[in-house]
Amino acid sequence: MAHRGASAEAPENTLAAFARAIEVGADMIEFDVRRASHGELVISHDPVRNPGPDVPTLEDTLKLTAGRIQLDVELKEPDCERDAIDLLLRYFPLSDFCITSFLAPTLRATRAIHPGIRTGLIFAFWTKSVRTGCLSPDIDLLVAHHRLVDEAEAIGKPLFVWTVDDPALTRALFERSLVEAIVTNNPRQAVALRR
Repeated sequence: MAHRGASAEAPENTLAAFARAIEVGADMIEFDVRRASHGELVISHDPVRNPGPDVPTLEDTLKLTAGRIQLDVELKEPDCERDAIDLLLRYFPLSDFCITSFLAPTLRATRAIHPGIRTGLIFAFWTKSVRTGCLSPDIDLLVAHHRLVDEAEAIGKPLFVWTVDDPALTRALFERSLVEAIVTNNPRQAVALRR
């Protein structure tokens, strides 16, 4: 999975990075969604007030990627769920995207809007509340930092592991049965290693 697109080769969270991820053979693209001050959903890791021309909208991104690659749509803030879902379902079948977030309430809201959408909880630390969140029926998959694979595997749900650019770790993760996706800045390298 291309982290914010093929971000080792093009600026992250841009249409150029997404096009490059498709070009190098990634299976999925992960990107960050926020609401700009004018109300439109845009692709940005950090909060954005007045997006410049290099900040794509969610709809522009979906137009570029529809029918070409699967998506991991990370919702970075609450109250984006309904608009994001409406757009996603306009361009993608349910089987071709998932919604992930660090925010468990955002995933509950997603599931309430459309129970068929696959959801994933992102985490970088292992705590009692994270473990409880991972066990929730609203969470289909776990999006674990690579240091937490052992803890996440104990839950028994499919895993997306982030962010992995080291070839040896990439190879080792390919061997783990619950690891469904390896999130990387360098999808070209990961595709070559998988071959």
